[in-house]
Amino acid sequence: MRVHVIGGPGTGKTTVARALAAELACPLIELDRAVAYQPPPGEPSAPFGAWERVSWDQRLAAASALASEPAWVAEGVYAGWTDPLIAAADTVIWLDLRGWQAGAGVLRRQLGRIRRAHVDRYEWAGALRLTRRAAIGFRFGPPASEAQLAERDGANSTATIAAFLAPHETRVVRCRTRTSVRRAVRSVLADELRRSAR
Repeated sequence: MRVHVIGGPGTGKTTVARALAAELACPLIELDRAVAYQPPPGEPSAPFGAWERVSWDQRLAAASALASEPAWVAEGVYAGWTDPLIAAADTVIWLDLRGWQAGAGVLRRQLGRIRRAHVDRYEWAGALRLTRRAAIGFRFGPPASEAQLAERDGANSTATIAAFLAPHETRVVRCRTRTSVRRAVRSVLADELRRSAR
């Protein structure tokens, strides 16, 4: 089973993907860390905020290699270079929640990281910028070209993802509420049960 989870910041991509990967007993690919960024040379334990952006061509090559694996759950915000993963996925779960829900998700993550003294917690100014982006910027941003996506990850938006996923719409489950997210997860697990029973 190959499942791709896509959506804006704060929508719960990582939580959903981790739960699915555990239930399906298959590898989890967190695209931020596995493909899109890498730690500075000689600093493997550097906070994620210090990681360096990987080039478009390197991302595309890595996505193509990962897509050929027999089973995985991948998650990330990225359109464009993830096309090999989208094309190979049995199901794509698009977390397209309301802006206030996404913003609240970013703040919940920040508070959890502060409580745990997590190395990847944001400075509050950064957390508030990301909350605004999750609630407004991502949701209402214009569609981006491939050149814009290659230049900056902030070019990703709801409109960009909608255009990116359109050719694959028969395998896309668009979730606009938490209830629909739970329903999508149950559907994927039921599909896997049916497959394994054959």
